[in-house]
Formats: sequence, C-alpha cells, structure tokens
Amino acid sequence: MSMSADITKLAQTLHPLERKVLPLLLKHRHYGDIVSASGLQPVEVMRAIQWLSNKKLAELHEEQKEVVKLDENGERYRS
Repeated sequence: MSMSADITKLAQTLHPLERKVLPLLLKHRHYGDIVSASGLQPVEVMRAIQWLSNKKLAELHEEQKEVVKLDENGERYRS
C-alpha cells in the first residue's frame, strides 16, 4: 500500500472533531488558542487532541501550574 493510500485511509477514520482540530494544530500550540479558533467546546477540543495523540498524529504536552489567589478576606486585608 502506498503512503498516499495510507494517508487517505487514515483520513477516513478521523472523527469530525479530529478533522476540525488537526489543521488548527499547524497554527496554534496552546489549548486555549485552539479552543477559540475552533469554536468547539473545551472538552471537545481536549477529546480530539487525545484521540489524535493516540493515533500518533499529535503530541500532547501537559503543564501544571500552581496559582495562589486571594480570597475575599485576603483582598480586604490587602486594601
């Protein structure tokens, strides 16, 4: 089977969400940017990226951030 035939076969197996998200990965690298550009719900974008990753068509890199935010009492004390 030729490479072109392999690509065609793979393209036919993609879910509509994957088809919508895949081209956006060429322009956007951050999850929020992909969500905005796609018009999809965040969970739909995450699902599509995970499926593409499982098919070795994309790599998913996750980063955790610790964020500290003042609550109402902290805001009052700060003022």
